[in-house]
Amino acid sequence: MEATGFRYRMRYAEMGYPGAPTQPYLHPKVLDRLQAAAANLPEGFELLIWDAYRPPQAQRRLYDLTIEKFVAKGMSPEQAAGAVRGFVAHPDRVFPHGTGGAVDLTLFHNGREANMGTDFDDFSALAARDWYRENPTARELDPDAAHNREVLYDAMEKAGFVGLDSEWWHYEFGTGRWGVVTGQTPFLTTVLTLP
Repeated sequence: MEATGFRYRMRYAEMGYPGAPTQPYLHPKVLDRLQAAAANLPEGFELLIWDAYRPPQAQRRLYDLTIEKFVAKGMSPEQAAGAVRGFVAHPDRVFPHGTGGAVDLTLFHNGREANMGTDFDDFSALAARDWYRENPTARELDPDAAHNREVLYDAMEKAGFVGLDSEWWHYEFGTGRWGVVTGQTPFLTTVLTLP
């Protein structure tokens, strides 16, 4: 279902990934939860969707490019394939974005994207959801980003989403990972094909 009523900037479509949607699509139950998360935000904040449903060909492109980035940083292809697991799901398996149960998003505040400390797809330690919680000095140096991450985390968690430890922008509902974290039975267990 198309996620209407939200701001969005579809980053993979902007980058020309094959098949990347130009509008966000989510499973209807996930969309309901996202609307609840938006209602949990403080005055002046909105959600800005960067990515939602992602088809297999876009997932393959992301997976391959991420491995290339790690190799360019000096890893062997084997090391890069291992390192990528913490950030990007393998495209030949059921992956959260392919089910319509995952969303990558940020906050929009005072007419612009909020400072979150890193950009989208920053695959560094600083992108970890709890980076500012675990690094008090960083929190003191970048209080806006630390605060904004907490605002996003709080709204999404109250709505029933689970986050990914390595990416502050990634949240899931109804997926296999969501089931493991919450102890509930996942209901999004196959990769969708959208017309």
